[in-house]
Parts: sequence; C-alpha cells; structure tokens
Amino acid sequence: EALGIDMTQESGTMTVDGILKVSSANGTGSSLTINKGASVVVNGEMSVAAKGVVKGEGSVTGAGSATLTITKGATVSAIAGVTSDKTGTYTWSDGAWIPAE
Repeated sequence: EALGIDMTQESGTMTVDGILKVSSANGTGSSLTINKGASVVVNGEMSVAAKGVVKGEGSVTGAGSATLTITKGATVSAIAGVTSDKTGTYTWSDGAWIPAE
C-alpha cells in the first residue's frame, strides 16, 4: 500500500501480482508517476483512493482478471480509457479497462 508517499516508475515494467493501493494519509495523498516508456501491469488489483494520483506518459495495463478501482477525489491521467470523473471499478478485457457492471 502506497500511503502518503510519492513513487516514480522511471523505466521498465512494474508487475502487480497482488494488490496495489495508492492511498491517502492524513489528507496528504500519494502519487504514482509512470514515465514515458515505463509501464505497470496489473495481474491482481489496483486502487486509487481520494487524493491519490496516477499520472505520467507511461501505461497501466492488465492481465487475466485484473481489476482497477477509482474512488471519487482521485486524479488519474496515465490509464488509457479511465479519467478522474469516471469513478468505479474496471476489469481488464480484450486489451482495455472496461467499467464493471
């Protein structure tokens, strides 16, 4: 759990096999910056809480039955097809994040 810290994925691929939570600590928030050419592959679960930030020019993709949850108040700009105003849970399907029903 990224709680109240700022992380940067400089290059290469970070694989999430379990759960990655970009959370808030005492209202300060946390951030994950994904640089151009870098990527995050979610095999499990990723969530971005209120005041959490995922940004950059890299990519966040999934595999298998991966899930992604965006909470109201989160800031998201590095996840294709997902924006801060589209809160809720997404699943990875056919190469894209799809809102869960």
